[in-house]
Amino acid sequence: MNLSSLLTYITSLISQDPETYSQKSAKDLFADLTSQAVEDICNQVKQIFKDEDILLNLEGDFIVVGDLHGHFFDLIRIFNHFGLPSQQKYIFLGDTIDRGEFSLYTILSIFVMKCSFPSSIYIIRGNHEFENYNSGLSEEINELFHINGKNTMMTINQAFSYLPLAIVLNNEYLCVHGGIGPSFNDINQI
Repeated sequence: MNLSSLLTYITSLISQDPETYSQKSAKDLFADLTSQAVEDICNQVKQIFKDEDILLNLEGDFIVVGDLHGHFFDLIRIFNHFGLPSQQKYIFLGDTIDRGEFSLYTILSIFVMKCSFPSSIYIIRGNHEFENYNSGLSEEINELFHINGKNTMMTINQAFSYLPLAIVLNNEYLCVHGGIGPSFNDINQI
């Protein structure tokens, strides 16, 4: 699966009622996905993140999404309810992975949407997008890709390392993942 075929596939899942496939396993849903395809998409999205600031200033109407924690079907329901990124803008506040059994497909879907609609999808880094806190994703990848799992996880973590840390939305709202520390006094500290 390449970026285009994965976008088509995810779009087809969004157009269906999630109950029609929610009983399938991750391996069944994404049987054709290879570690190389995951790495290719991560490398593409990393280039987009490299061009974004660590503190984004955005204007417009956005759907703001909190922790998904690998719950792919929740992501599908959100896109199904509010519209695809071709029609609606989204901000994801981090912790897109771990805990749910579909962490890889959750983050990969967001990455595919970011590559396809870069000005409609924004993601900030949560604590689970740090290497020391994403063991659930790491286990999932090692189970799926065995020998190649370590390289795939390294590529995903490299993409995570370029995620912005905060967003100022409409010069009015500060979007962060887990709050701000007591020594945070000025937006320029970011």
